Amino acid sequence: MLNFMPGSISKRSIVTFLLVLPGVLEAQAPVPTPKVTGPIAATARPGDPSHNYPYGATKADLARYGYREDEFFIEGLTNEYRTDGIKTAVIVSGPYAYKARVIVRRPISAAKFNGTVILEWSNSVVGFYQENDWYWSHEHLMRAGYAYIGVASQARGIESAYGLKAFNPQRYASLDTDAGGKFRGNALALAFDIYSQAAQAAKQSQTTRLLGDLKVRNVIATGHSLPHLYPYYNGIQPLARVIDGFVIHGATGQALRTDLKTPAFRLFSELEVVQNALDLPDRDYLRTWEVAGAAHADRDLIDALDAVLERDLPQFAGNEACDKPPMSRIPARMVQHAAYDSMKVWIEKGKQPPGAPKIQVSPAPSEGERRVIARDTNGNALGGIRLAQFAVPVATDTGENSGGQFCNIYGSHVPFDQMKLDRLYPSHAAYVAAVEKITESNLKAGFITKEDAEQTVREAQQSKIGKGQ
Repeated sequence: MLNFMPGSISKRSIVTFLLVLPGVLEAQAPVPTPKVTGPIAATARPGDPSHNYPYGATKADLARYGYREDEFFIEGLTNEYRTDGIKTAVIVSGPYAYKARVIVRRPISAAKFNGTVILEWSNSVVGFYQENDWYWSHEHLMRAGYAYIGVASQARGIESAYGLKAFNPQRYASLDTDAGGKFRGNALALAFDIYSQAAQAAKQSQTTRLLGDLKVRNVIATGHSLPHLYPYYNGIQPLARVIDGFVIHGATGQALRTDLKTPAFRLFSELEVVQNALDLPDRDYLRTWEVAGAAHADRDLIDALDAVLERDLPQFAGNEACDKPPMSRIPARMVQHAAYDSMKVWIEKGKQPPGAPKIQVSPAPSEGERRVIARDTNGNALGGIRLAQFAVPVATDTGENSGGQFCNIYGSHVPFDQMKLDRLYPSHAAYVAAVEKITESNLKAGFITKEDAEQTVREAQQSKIGKGQ
């Protein structure tokens, strides 16, 4: 991860030199700024059979918020790393040429930009790219003036039968993130440097023009349902230090080193809790928030994802039958919004976010076994961050389910019958008052934003709960 000036000695000779010097690789090295090409022109509107538009083009109303969307290619040299737990990574081979795709959504006016870039490690686990954190939080990101970059760094989402090259073989023909197939079976081999260089391209946007005229103050790494940010934080961050904060969403099972002064959030649904997530205590640079009733992929996320898939990959749209009615309705995205805002303040002002209560569980009998969440008489979890939609219940909402292939990530939603609703909420005013009380408490604690608090109360006021209907 070296920055070379024109006329310097060869990159390969320097990397080879470093490989034979013990300890040198743990020293911080500047991240190279990649070559940026774009915006890549689109000759068709999203949905056109030609597919000559950016795969995954957002369906959000960008114009409403004064935003634009552009696709770019970035290219440069990347190394293969070996990561080992919480140790600093070492280079094992390279450099290799790469070319990757990034999608940028940003304010058109610099006056609207809040200075922070959300850099999502796009999920390609199922063979096509999913920008899950964008789908979940796009309205908040645009409302608050963030810029967003989705990084397509892994070969699976490019080369698979459903990847970018299958979507449009001509548009994406030049992309290569696995050295021409050399690392096809190693999802992370070259991805770390690509992700770092995407962050550097954002920070050097006045040169790269990746974000137009926007001046970037800091970059927040994010990723949903991906463990990759753990080895990045532990192994790559000490070398690169180009990321200013991490929001690790819905991924468990790995420790985070304690000697880095880079703030990190872990954001968990009930699924991560029962999967025996490591119980890492909060500390100066780490917070863990667990959202009661939340699913790994709830109704908000699946609806947004399906809208894109129905257009670009219709064979994957739609949902399977599950043992329980699928998809929790607890809007965990609201907590993610607050986490992004808290992370921004943490980076810029050093103000630590609040700690949050943990979901109550029974310890796993042995390593690797699922824990059991303690539940009330309604079947809802005890403890955790309790949004008003959960703490003033109208259903049993959980992060657990079974049946089809993806049912376990959907969670479940079983509405209360009318008799039970009438018993719980004898009047509409009583229901709204209860929602207002919990919402005010969550807002004061910093678990939701002002806008989401207002939306929560407004939806309660517009509901029919307590009206005997």
